[in-house]
Amino acid sequence: LRSTSQLSLPMKVSRQLSNKQKVQGQAVPQDVPKNPHGTVTAAIANVPRHQWVGVCGIILFGLLVVGGLSGSSWYMNYKSAATSLELLGFEFMEKVPLYFTKSLEHRLDPIRIHLTQGLKYLHAKEADVTKWSGIELARFYTTTFLLSFFEDNKCCFGIFSNMGLGKEDVSKEGGWQKWLKNHKDDFGNTEAIFDNVLVDADTNNPKVTTVTAWTNEFKTGNNTNPLVVAPMNPDTLRETGIGNKNWGFINFPYSDGHTAAVNENSGWWRTIHIYDMMPGDFRFTPIFVWTDTEPKCLKVMGVVPLYKNTAIPTDEQKAKIRAGDLEWGPRVGAWVVGFKLWFLSDYLSGLELKGGSIFLVERATGIVVASSDKSYKPLKEPLKDGDTPLPYKAKDNPNEHIRATSECVAPDGDWKEVQANDPVEKEVEGKLTFIQNFNFDFHGLSLVGVYTVPRENMLAELDKKATETAATSIVVNSIFCGIMLAALFCWGLRRAGKLYHAERAQQKAAEKRVVAAAGAAITCRFSMVLVNLRDFRKHGRLLSHEIVSERGELLWLHDYETAKRFLSDYISIFFSHQWLGWVNPDGRKEQYPLMVAAAEHFAKANGRPFDEVWIWVDYTSIPQVNDYMKLLAVETLHVYVTLCDVFIIVAPPCLHSGSQERCDSESYFTRGWCRLEQYTRITAFNGTKDMYLCVEKGDIQQVTDAGLSDALSVINGTFSCCQRGHPKGSLCDKHRVIDTMLGLYIAASRERDLSNSTGIWQLLQRERTSIYPDEFFGTLTHIADHMVENGLLEDVQAVKPLDSIVAQETGRKASLVGKTTSLDEVSQFRTRLDSSISHESKIVVDRI
Repeated sequence: LRSTSQLSLPMKVSRQLSNKQKVQGQAVPQDVPKNPHGTVTAAIANVPRHQWVGVCGIILFGLLVVGGLSGSSWYMNYKSAATSLELLGFEFMEKVPLYFTKSLEHRLDPIRIHLTQGLKYLHAKEADVTKWSGIELARFYTTTFLLSFFEDNKCCFGIFSNMGLGKEDVSKEGGWQKWLKNHKDDFGNTEAIFDNVLVDADTNNPKVTTVTAWTNEFKTGNNTNPLVVAPMNPDTLRETGIGNKNWGFINFPYSDGHTAAVNENSGWWRTIHIYDMMPGDFRFTPIFVWTDTEPKCLKVMGVVPLYKNTAIPTDEQKAKIRAGDLEWGPRVGAWVVGFKLWFLSDYLSGLELKGGSIFLVERATGIVVASSDKSYKPLKEPLKDGDTPLPYKAKDNPNEHIRATSECVAPDGDWKEVQANDPVEKEVEGKLTFIQNFNFDFHGLSLVGVYTVPRENMLAELDKKATETAATSIVVNSIFCGIMLAALFCWGLRRAGKLYHAERAQQKAAEKRVVAAAGAAITCRFSMVLVNLRDFRKHGRLLSHEIVSERGELLWLHDYETAKRFLSDYISIFFSHQWLGWVNPDGRKEQYPLMVAAAEHFAKANGRPFDEVWIWVDYTSIPQVNDYMKLLAVETLHVYVTLCDVFIIVAPPCLHSGSQERCDSESYFTRGWCRLEQYTRITAFNGTKDMYLCVEKGDIQQVTDAGLSDALSVINGTFSCCQRGHPKGSLCDKHRVIDTMLGLYIAASRERDLSNSTGIWQLLQRERTSIYPDEFFGTLTHIADHMVENGLLEDVQAVKPLDSIVAQETGRKASLVGKTTSLDEVSQFRTRLDSSISHESKIVVDRI
């Protein structure tokens, strides 16, 4: 509990509430002076006007000087520009391929990220990718990605399992080529399964996107598992059940992504085997011709292999897997995302090419993939219906410019050895043309780009711009500099004003935080839950909140006034102790007997029967299962401390069951949360009155003021979260107690004039930098001092949610709950209050 809870803002309640300065349950500061410590931006904002006029004059003179110098410099640059036009043209051409390469990588890399993250997703789900229950997880995960990422570019995904993808599967038949030959009519496995989703355009209305599942008929697998085409709802991504068609057996390993006439090694199945893809590897397949839907086009797939072990190995582990030193399990499937490449031509045509053109060629095959010429069609017309339309190669391309340029770049038609180069000048179609080759190699997708610009286009445009610019360079440059400087000046003023207002907003936010600290003192975020000593004695050990609640032995006091009124007729004891385990605070029953003995002692000392003594102890009084209720209860801890008559520290010498560290009174006083409880009590009661220490049964000692310095130094205490290394990156509890300690500081400040509070306040001031280090508190304590000194924290009240069920119930409960004087009345009171507890706070018996 102490390592995961957050305290709110404790404060002694000794002020009489009034209606002055109350807005929505908090006191609102009136006429708060601007930052009492002053700021640089405030000083700038208050500079006299005549000084600004002087500054503007200096800036104007600077503009004239800058304009003159800029004009002279520009004229000299113009003289030398005539000899540098060609060089500038080359520099421009070099930037276009770089921009294209980075942009295309940015467009394609999310596919790799999606698939590799998908492997982590399957691993987190402990998916068995050899079963339908494992591969079906990919459908919603990837389909939503396709719809959001590819937009109008149509795409698909597929996931396949048990189709001869393992090295062991194909080695038994003499390699992957023979396996394909032997299994043209089946999947080679009676448990073969697959699932595909195709995102395409409606044939009747291309603006409408359709989503169709291409999935197997038999979820348990089949050697010739038929393909079922099932339309899906694009909004819910569920199969509609209308218009399903069974297409029979489709040999995905042999034909999916494979166009033999273009590349014999195309297809995701062949890619995995050729490159022996390891767990977590990603690669693009060779480009192929998509013919399953209209329009037919070029397409490529990104693929990751699926292993029985879906975890992604490190690079070191991959090396060991390849070397045979680490067994990772069999390769059983593949996960692919395919997308059509028509977006490349649209993208190229939108680039600023200075009147030139770009076309892309697949390095391995020499086919032209895309061109900046919008009229270019990459596929030939088939000779007859049913034939696969094939792409044009560069050397025999119908586009005259592409064909002529290819003869200069790859005369023999072999693009495998073409390398990137600086722009060179050659004659193309009777014109001198700058030609630049560049490479695009990205996870197996290897393209050669060719960028051409006619010489006359490049130099004529540059020369024209230089001539036009020379005539107006001085004037334009001077005006531009003036506008820029003036804009910079105005921006500086505006920025300074914004900074000033931002600082004021931060100041006001800090003031509201201080006000909230004062108002939180009587705010019961969670009911005060007590157990009667009569029942507590029978427990035999510390029982959790849920167990005692199921027994019906808890008393619920739902607000501050109700608790204060009820407890005024009884003895109430607050037990503070160090937990002796991470989960169970007293598993070996070492603290419980001391608590019982101490409570009995105070009952007898005050002449009270046991049923007139009520006990608050964290494990019983705070919910342990529901973290939300637990947090609310811990945020009200300061109220519980102030309401109890007696504060007893139970710290017998023991061992912590988790850390095996010694736990006793000495370790208790070092614990951060224990110090916070002491600090709350000391501030609320102006000292150590009614604070006791019990280290063995029957031995109860009054706590003295000797350890006040340590008790107030909460931040320097030991917190369990720090000992455990802040698991799962949880927030350090030192940050959780900041607002609580701020409230305690305010309480001490408001009571500093009382004789019995002087020592506490003086100690706080003397040890201020240690108790309230700037690393955690900044200027909050200084702002609190300022507000207290100006009387801005005189009137505060509890913070309550307006117009809520809680606010409505508060009035009703106040009229129902009266002063109780007998155990029967207490029982009735408990029953009424328990009935208001939300259903969510009840836990089932078997969970306990």
